[in-house]
Amino acid sequence: MAERKGAGRRTAVEAQATRQLIVSAALERFSERGFDAVSVREIAAQAGVTHGMIRHHFGSKLEVWKAAIQGVFEEYRRALLPGIQEALAGDDPLQAFRRVVSEFIRLSSARPLYTRLLVRESESGGERAQFCTSSFQDIHTVIGQLFNRARAVCPALSFHTNDSFFNALISLTFFSILHPSASVEPSYPLSHGIQDRADLIMAVLFGPPQA
Repeated sequence: MAERKGAGRRTAVEAQATRQLIVSAALERFSERGFDAVSVREIAAQAGVTHGMIRHHFGSKLEVWKAAIQGVFEEYRRALLPGIQEALAGDDPLQAFRRVVSEFIRLSSARPLYTRLLVRESESGGERAQFCTSSFQDIHTVIGQLFNRARAVCPALSFHTNDSFFNALISLTFFSILHPSASVEPSYPLSHGIQDRADLIMAVLFGPPQA
């Protein structure tokens, strides 16, 4: 009995490892070439598994894509939610909001595959774009609570709504990753470093740091 249980655990671990290999390969291929241009066989070759293995674990290319997208947003949740929860309980709403925004920029910069994939899907429209929007809605909503508190004490935020600030954050962050040689603000030369990029975008969104 113990041997059968041990074998079952090993099988489950191996299955999860195979799924992760497939999802990682799919993330890379979809981000580089887009959903429509990538075949299941191409993902299988990238992952080093058979075409049938992907069908067994996911059923279809769309389900592989959904798993890749969900993995992207789950990493954002793990990175952002603890800081958001701490910020909502704190008494310095502006600094709390700045920390969360900075973490979003740093994570996006450290994971350029995520950026390329999300930009491709936002441009595609339709069901996949809607899936991305709904997958991030919980984060967007709670960040909005922080934004509303921070706007009351930050003049630079008074020109924004929650949605317009979020759109500006996404646009500046993703543009600087996709076009690293460009500058998002003429008076600030853009460095390739993640922290430099975060500092630059923060200065554009919140104004220069106070002395």
